[in-house]
Amino acid sequence: MWLIDAKTTRLVHVNDVADKPRYAILSHTWGDGEVSFRDMSARSSRISRKPQRRPAWSKIENSCRLALSYKCDYVWIDTCCIDNSSSSELQQAINSMFRWYERAEICFVHLADVSVDKDHNRLKSAFRDSRWFKRGWTLQELLAPSTLVFYDKTWSVIGAKDDADLRGSISEVTGIDEYYLNPANRIVFSSVHQWLSRASVAERLSWAAGRETTRAEDMAYCLLGIFDINMPMLYGEGIKAFKRLQEEIMKVDDDCSLLCWGYDMAQEALTIFEDESSILAPHPKYFKNCRGIKPCTLPGYMMPSFSLNQRGLKIKAPILDDITHAHLSYVVLGCGIIPETERGNDQGKAGSRLFVSLPLVSNGACKSRAGDVETQQGEYHRPTWCRPTLVSMKFLKKAKLKELLIRRAASKSAVTIRRCPFRLLFQNSPLFKTEHVVAIYPPQPIPGALASLGRKAIHQTGFWDDSDKRNPLSDSYVRKIRSDTSSSEGDDPDNQLLSDVQVMIHLKFSASEMFLVTVELGDSIGHRIFRCRLYQCAKQLGFEDLHALSISQDYDQLRILGCDHMGGYFSFKMNDESSVAVEAMYTSMSDIDRVIIGVHEKGVTS
Repeated sequence: MWLIDAKTTRLVHVNDVADKPRYAILSHTWGDGEVSFRDMSARSSRISRKPQRRPAWSKIENSCRLALSYKCDYVWIDTCCIDNSSSSELQQAINSMFRWYERAEICFVHLADVSVDKDHNRLKSAFRDSRWFKRGWTLQELLAPSTLVFYDKTWSVIGAKDDADLRGSISEVTGIDEYYLNPANRIVFSSVHQWLSRASVAERLSWAAGRETTRAEDMAYCLLGIFDINMPMLYGEGIKAFKRLQEEIMKVDDDCSLLCWGYDMAQEALTIFEDESSILAPHPKYFKNCRGIKPCTLPGYMMPSFSLNQRGLKIKAPILDDITHAHLSYVVLGCGIIPETERGNDQGKAGSRLFVSLPLVSNGACKSRAGDVETQQGEYHRPTWCRPTLVSMKFLKKAKLKELLIRRAASKSAVTIRRCPFRLLFQNSPLFKTEHVVAIYPPQPIPGALASLGRKAIHQTGFWDDSDKRNPLSDSYVRKIRSDTSSSEGDDPDNQLLSDVQVMIHLKFSASEMFLVTVELGDSIGHRIFRCRLYQCAKQLGFEDLHALSISQDYDQLRILGCDHMGGYFSFKMNDESSVAVEAMYTSMSDIDRVIIGVHEKGVTS
């Protein structure tokens, strides 16, 4: 490795393994006019020791000054200690960088956008807002060193990472648990990587969720050290680098939390994909809500195992096939939310644990590019809109240990999920955002078309008795619309209008304003039937609650709200305490092709 002699400010080459030099290291964000390796090499070859007058030179001078004060003979700075003109040296440096930060005697963090202020609150705010906390490469530079000290733009001391007060601020701004910021906790581990591995793969990836890099590939390369991975640098591959990193992690770590991307994210955020389905996440931001996900045992089952091959991910795990939808299955992963009282006692009581479940869609609901229905048994797709969700021990006990294959990423032009005859949309409104949708069953793309997942006919069809409260299409608000018997999807019975289609959407606006919207579609002897209902909920409903409702159709526990309707427009009579009103409408009387859910301020029509 190349180092700067702190006394002469000249480059020297040392063997970091054999020589074990005592060196300090600088962490900073790059600015204009940084001193490069070429600049330092040219200066080192000259006899003159007169310092350059470039502003960036002050970083080198101050780093050398501080290094000597800590009895370090050398300094390493990324801008001028890596020969970027050599691809082999760049590759070696990137793969070694975590180790270099780990072995440094001390790390100086220079925050060029922070100034020490007597007002502690103002300083604290500026510290939190520093650009340094938003860059990808600085994540490993925060975690790897045992001793790390922050300096402001004038090189005045702000504080050290092991200061309890400062550590709390760092934890809040980065989302990293304080446990991994306290150097005292790493003493019993042989390496920093072993220490950080106490966090799940998903949790570690969540630390990079809010960070950015100049080049897309660096979003993967800056994480190599945190996972102790070595892989070739292929600049130009874009987001494929991050998927390649995940594949490398799979080879050495059986932590299923790697599949938890998309957990607890707004539906809209999951539709911005180039692929229709994908095993792996395209960016760390899809792990942003995975900080609480921990590996855990699945009582009564072997731990899930998985391996990647040419067709996709082969996984053996507890799997529950959906009772009401033929093409839906759920894989229960070996990770979840573990209460604080149970942590460290993985074999103890697990009744209060919540496990991560991954919805999958079978090949039977998919069409290939040629228009053929996929028929390969035991093969599934993971549509990008299928969010991982939490399930209880009760749900887990119904699952069976099985083996299946999740197909590799499929582009929207190659494989499509077959559609039902209407789209589910949400009307844009200042009062309504997609994050208000906290659960939906069956899984749906929002905005987008309702996927045909093979509704099983377990409920009665045809004419219904209005007195039967358990029937989803019974009461005076049922709308009978003359159906169009033609089908654009051909004669495949699975593509014809289903006898009973029901979508449940749980909306939460506040702790006291939670509602369940049901959208139901059926047919009865030449008539299409559409109905939308709204229930007020006393508690937040999750995926598992909606799944149970789809089976029981027992809504007696919920309070149904009155409804006014005209044509295809449904407006619900809210209680006096509610500040919002929910409405639903379909856009065509002769052929229900889309259903729009809207929210507006109570007393104001949209």
